[in-house]
Order: sequence, then structure tokens, then C-alpha cells
Amino acid sequence: MYYYSIFKSFTEYTISQSTVQHKYTLSYTSTIFKRLPENKIIVVFRMDFSSTLLGTIPFKSLETILDSIPSGVAITDTKGRFLYINSRGIELFGFNTLGFNLEEEFTKIKALKRDGSPFPEREMPIFNSVRSGEPVRNVEVMIKRADGKRLHILVSSAPLYDANSIIIATIVIFNDITKQIQTEMELKESEDRYRTVVETTVNAIVVHLNGRFLFANPAALRLFGAETSQDLENRKIWDFIVPSLRKSIEDRISESTEGKRILPNQEEIIRLDGRRVPVEAVGGPIRYAGKNAILVIFRDITRQVGLAEKLTEYTSRLEQLVEARTRQIIENEKQYHEIYDSFGEALIATDWEFNVIHWNKAAERVTTLKAADALGKKLYTVLPEMTTIDVTPYFEALQQKKPARFMMNVVSHETKKLSIFEISTYPSSKGIIIIIEDKTEEEQNKRLSAIGATAGMVGHDIRNPLQAIEGDLYLLKEYLVSMPKSQTKIEVTESIDEINKNVSYINKIVADLQDYARQLNPEYSAVNFCSLAQDLIDHTDIPSNIEVSLKVDADFTLKTDPTLVRRAVTNLIINAVQAMPTGGKLQIEAQKTDSEAQITISDNGTGIPDEVKPKLFTPMTTTKAKGQGLGLAVVKRIIEALKGSISFESELGEGTEFIIRLPLD
Repeated sequence: MYYYSIFKSFTEYTISQSTVQHKYTLSYTSTIFKRLPENKIIVVFRMDFSSTLLGTIPFKSLETILDSIPSGVAITDTKGRFLYINSRGIELFGFNTLGFNLEEEFTKIKALKRDGSPFPEREMPIFNSVRSGEPVRNVEVMIKRADGKRLHILVSSAPLYDANSIIIATIVIFNDITKQIQTEMELKESEDRYRTVVETTVNAIVVHLNGRFLFANPAALRLFGAETSQDLENRKIWDFIVPSLRKSIEDRISESTEGKRILPNQEEIIRLDGRRVPVEAVGGPIRYAGKNAILVIFRDITRQVGLAEKLTEYTSRLEQLVEARTRQIIENEKQYHEIYDSFGEALIATDWEFNVIHWNKAAERVTTLKAADALGKKLYTVLPEMTTIDVTPYFEALQQKKPARFMMNVVSHETKKLSIFEISTYPSSKGIIIIIEDKTEEEQNKRLSAIGATAGMVGHDIRNPLQAIEGDLYLLKEYLVSMPKSQTKIEVTESIDEINKNVSYINKIVADLQDYARQLNPEYSAVNFCSLAQDLIDHTDIPSNIEVSLKVDADFTLKTDPTLVRRAVTNLIINAVQAMPTGGKLQIEAQKTDSEAQITISDNGTGIPDEVKPKLFTPMTTTKAKGQGLGLAVVKRIIEALKGSISFESELGEGTEFIIRLPLD
């Protein structure tokens, strides 16, 4: 072996090393130079190289020592050829470098800097030691091994001299610091993340010691009205605290210095410009720059305080309104009943025990229960369906004296159909006031508007294939004309006619949905209604068992939108035809007064049931097994868009008459 760091006696060793091309002899003479107080011994080595083989003496004990240390140890000649390397060095490089010439084969080592760029040969510690004659310590080199693994190595080297003080070799120490570098990088990433969070957070973060600012993030500078951290250097944190709060905050900070956490608390600070800002503060002890300091996080709650003030103001106004209404009810019981009986919405009042104390006429209509049958009884006994929902709003109204509102889907007592009700509860001096509004039609209109909007978007896509179908059906019928008469021809013709009817029906549904949902913008022009009505009769599929009568003057003209009038009258004609399944009489009349034109379409069909009449023009209202309930709703919407009106008269089993009134101008 070549090297031993500490010897206990004066000894001379002669060792030989054989390589592939050369034979070297290295002799070491160790001399005790000085004994230190710590009982350490500094040893001076004298080394001689020659090309003469002086002899070979095995030093297994020295080799064992070098192989057991955690550092890689190597000796190179002045050209960078490895004369010796211990087992740890071989492990680090991934191969035995003995005989490897660093100067000639430097690029094969793949020495890199930390950033991955090539490590310059001139900066390698081995060559620097040879050039300068001085030790080179702790140079970081990253090596990329043949197996692809990268290691961060800390390299130290020192020149070795012969008896004539000539540098003959270099001793090199390699220490693997890969894990240390990885830890440093992870720590740096952690610090970068922390710095990003601190610098970008909207919350103000400060660190202070005895009131003096040690750190303030950008949000803190903005909160205190400072442009730079220098603006805070000569100030204490107390300068920004409202005087009335300083004592309590000092006490809390004193507790924090004892290791206690500062719990969230609402405070108020004074900015450099004098403006006061409400904040929420929280903090605790922190170790900063080697000192025990205080970390405080401020959150600007100006908006929350403003909202709370507005909410308080709104609540106060609402309470005043309710109190005023309650006083009015108490002061004048008769007026109370008159007012609430006139409401269009159902109004129910209960006491604190949920006993019904008022039941207006609208409530009688909606619930089909007379006031006499409800007064004095428990609300959940009279209307058990109201107990199937969350009763939290009732208790909120009672306990917090705040209004509440919620939706309820139940079968209506009035219509016997599933309906949507909006329930509003208001606290009063006696209990709770409950208002029930039927929102079924409103919700249906919303749904229809959505359906209509969808129909408007897809209507074009639907009608294109329908037109193609109609075209193909027309060609089929033309083709059938030339075919000899047969049962098959008759059946096919009937099928084509039936398909045509269904195509027309689909077209009508799409048109009704679009007309109900879209914005109607009439384009007025002079229209001969006699010609228009006759054209509609000619192009509408009217069964032969229905007699049609048109009583309109040939020159009957009015200024209106012909397309919209055609749609409205068409729907009324179709309704009249469908009301006479076994035949009957359809009559269309028109006449003028001084200010309006009156158009009447009547039939002697089945008539309209009394329970349907109030909702006849409401969407989804129909008496037919097959129908969408949009036809009359569309008619009403069209006539109103033309600044007119529509009404009807009907007797069950006698027939129906629709009257359209349109302005002449």
C-alpha cells in the first residue's frame, strides 16, 4: 500500500506497485512532527518514486485501514494517472480506475458541475495541486458514471514531494455528498415554496421583536400603507395599533413570548396615511434569524365588517317593518282582516304554539278548507303535508325573529295536481305569518322558455329532414300514380298520407314551441283577411263530415302581420276541427267597428269543461289525449303581440266560440 496517515514509531517502508506499462517504487518515511494537546500526531511523509523495483513488502493492515474509511482515497502521478485507489473510491467511480490517465482521458470521466455543464479540466483539484503546489480543498464535482448514475463528490487534493521537494504525485480524497446535496435542494425548494406563499398571500405577515419589525411581506406593506420595508424600520408595531387596544395587545404578545399562541382576534390598525383598517390578527412565537421573535398574521376584514354593518342595518329595517306591520294589525283587528283577506296569495297566521289564528280567503281557495274549519287548530293537523318538509324555517322565524323562504312540491288541494308552492314565513308579535304562493305556472313558464329556446336552436335541424321526408313522400306518390291499381298501391298510399299527417304534426309542435319562446316582432302590412281565411281552409286537413262557413266580405282588409295572423287562425281552426270528432259545423266570421276588427271562429263541438276554462290559455293545459297544450297559449301570445285581445265562450256539449279583436290602426 501507499499511504498511512498516523504512525506510532519511526518506520521506513518500501512498497512497489505494478501497472500494465510501468513499474514504480514508492518509499514512505514517516516522522513525528508534533504532538498536539488532543493527543493527535501530525506526521510528515517523504515519498520516493523510482523505476527500479526495490522490493515488495505486503501491508495488509494499511490496506484494511484505507478500505474501511468512508472516503475514497487515490494517489495519482503528475499526469493524472491513478497509481492507487481504495475500495470506496472504486465504488464511487463504478469501476477500478487504477492505471486510468485523467489528463489523456478526462472526457471519459464525465465530470460535471452542479448545473450539469462540463467541469473544466483546468479546474480539477488534481491538476490545480500540481500547478500550484498547494492543497486544494472541498471542490464539488458531479460525476456521471457508466451506469448512468450521478454522484456529487467533494474532492480534496494535495501534492506529494520527493526528497528534493519535487512534486511527484497527488493524494486525492473523495467524499460522496449526494444525499447532502439532495437534502439541500429539497430544503431550497421548501424555502422557495414558503417564500412564494409568504410573498403572494393576500394576508399580511410580519415578524417583530420587542415591537421592532424584523420582516414584513408585500401584503403587510400594502396593509400598513408602506412602499418599502425601509418605511417600517424606525417604527414599532405599536405605532399602527389603535391606542385603546394597545394594552390588551401588549398583554397578548407577552403571553406569546411565553410560548402561547395568539388566538384570532378582531382589531383595528392605523395606516401610515392615518386611515383605520379593521383586521383579524393571529400569531405566535417563532425563531427568526437566531432570535426568539413574534409572528403575526393580519387579515383585512374591511369588506366583512361592511357587509355585517349592512346586514345589521337591513335586519333593523326589516324588524322595524315587521314591528310596524304587527302594531297596525294589533291596533286595528278589522283592518288586519280586510288587508289580508284581500291578498291574492294564501295567508295563514299562527301563534307561538302553531295554533291557526287567521286564514284568509285565498287560503280557503288554495287549501279548499274554510276558515271556520282551520281556526284554533294546529297547523300540522290542518295541513299535514307541511310537516313532511324541513321545519327549520319555522323555528328560525320563532327563535331568531327573521323571515325565511323555501319551496314545497305537493299535490294541490285546489287542482288535485302536483304543484310547486313558495312558502314565506315572517315573525310577528303573536307568532308566525305564513304566505303561500302557487309558483307552478311560473316554473312551467321557465321550463317552457328553456324548451322553446332549445326548440329554436334545433328547429332548423329538425325541419330540414322533415322537408326531405315530405319531398320523398311526394315523389313516392307521383311514382304510385303510374302503377296499376292494386291493394298494395292503396295501402302504400294510405301509409304515405299518414306519414304526411305526422310530419305536419311534428312541424306544428316545433312551430308552437318556437312561437311561444321567441321574441315576436310583428311586421305590419295590409292584409285581405277573406283571401287569407279561404287559403287556410283550402290547405287545412278538414274532414268531409265538417261543414265550413266563411262569412267575410271579399274586400275585408286590415293592417296587421299576415304571418302571425295565419298562425293564430290556423291553431283555432285545428282546435275547432279536433273538437268535432263526429262532424259538425265550422264558421269563420269577420266584421269591423269604428276602432277594431273582430274575427270569430266557432264550432258546435264538445265544448270546454268549466274546470278547464280559467287555465285555457295556460301552457300545458289541454283536454285532448294527444296534444302539448301549447296551441291556445301561442294564439294568445300572438294576438297580444299584435296589440289585440282574445276571449271565448263555451258550453259543454254545445260548442265553443273564440273572438279575436285587433286594432284597425
